[in-house]
Amino acid sequence: MRVFICWSEDRSRQLAEALSAWLPKVLGSDLSCGVSTRFQVGERWFPQLLRELDEADAAIICFTPENLGSRWLHFEAGLLFRSSEDRVLPYFLGSRVPEIKEPLNAIQASTATAEGTWRLVEALAPRSRMDAAKARRRFEACWPELERFVRSMAAPRFEDVFPGFEALFERKTFNEPIDECTDQGWLARYDGARETLVAVRQRLDTIERCCQPWQIWMYRKLLSHLDGYARDLRENLLEERRFEVGEDGKLEFARPHPPALPRPLGPFASACARRCREIRHTIFCLTRPEGAPHLPEALDFAKMSRDQFDDKKRLVQSKGTPVDRAALDLESDDDLERCRESMWNFDRIVYCRIRYDEPTTAESMTRFVEHELQQAEAEGVDGSKMPLHYAVKAWLSALEKGRPAPFDAKQAERVVAGALAFLDRTAKPEDDDPKIRGHLVEIGNIVRDRKGRAA
Repeated sequence: MRVFICWSEDRSRQLAEALSAWLPKVLGSDLSCGVSTRFQVGERWFPQLLRELDEADAAIICFTPENLGSRWLHFEAGLLFRSSEDRVLPYFLGSRVPEIKEPLNAIQASTATAEGTWRLVEALAPRSRMDAAKARRRFEACWPELERFVRSMAAPRFEDVFPGFEALFERKTFNEPIDECTDQGWLARYDGARETLVAVRQRLDTIERCCQPWQIWMYRKLLSHLDGYARDLRENLLEERRFEVGEDGKLEFARPHPPALPRPLGPFASACARRCREIRHTIFCLTRPEGAPHLPEALDFAKMSRDQFDDKKRLVQSKGTPVDRAALDLESDDDLERCRESMWNFDRIVYCRIRYDEPTTAESMTRFVEHELQQAEAEGVDGSKMPLHYAVKAWLSALEKGRPAPFDAKQAERVVAGALAFLDRTAKPEDDDPKIRGHLVEIGNIVRDRKGRAA
């Protein structure tokens, strides 16, 4: 049996190549897969394409959100439809299929989920002369391999969806602190912010069609910060001139109103710096592979407001006590380390909860708490202290029960002192500070005791 697999653009190509290697494992070595454009060098491509299509018993067309309008895919599909639409099998990288253009909209596409991929295998099994029961057993054995690949490919590369995205922000409007703008070109700075806002807003429909929920949420967050930044610049730095109105009801530009006394701006510079820091952080998350959340609940957690503290705790506790690593697909140390390095609070909190029950070295947790402290300080008084709380708990567990290893007591004392000073500066009645303080005091006592014994 011969299957021809069509693709267009990078993610679709990777999906086609993964399917071409995976399908024979399920349907047997008698099945061979040809991938579109893998033609012999020097041959005229069109006759070879026609030959590949004519020899195929079935054709899989690999769709992704960003290639739904690909002329090449629909050209190949049109060639396939010459003979019979029964052998055309659209396969979509996503859990929900959006509208596909003619002629393929007449055929229901399978999704790259367990159910959708089984439908694809089920359609191919009779052609490969394999009975359904055997195909099902082999599918269930092989699906985890393809599932891991699909999961790794779920989020499109942002540059593919929005070419030139990062270049929009390579201007001093976003990178020069406002209190260092000595030329005081406020109008140019405002225009830069507005132009960028308009360009980003124009791409919103494309992002919502092509991207993962976490990317869409971050993109909308970016729009909000851009809008707020432009508004702050306009309201605080751009002054409207006003003029007297004459008896004829027209403005008399020769009689300007006396300028109002300028109002003090107070913390305006720090507010702009915070906006720009959030903008740069969001851009980094959108454009780097490590910006993606590792656990599916990370987005739900991030969407919760500061006053939903109890809801956040319930979501954290829902992962089990101790955390069920297998259920979260965190059985390997590599997966666990990705949670540690994640930019998403929920991922790092789950890492800390696992490390509380499975302690690592005190030295490792000292560095981790120091990183969390830096994160909390960057977010300031309005940030969440929950990640710091869980990190400190895991640090205490590492000191009490962790693996023995060399330990820098002076560094630990600096981190404890820095964390206590941070809590003093940002204390609020609703915070969970007393628990964090208590753990830090215990850590300080353990560190001093170890120093004394070492001396």
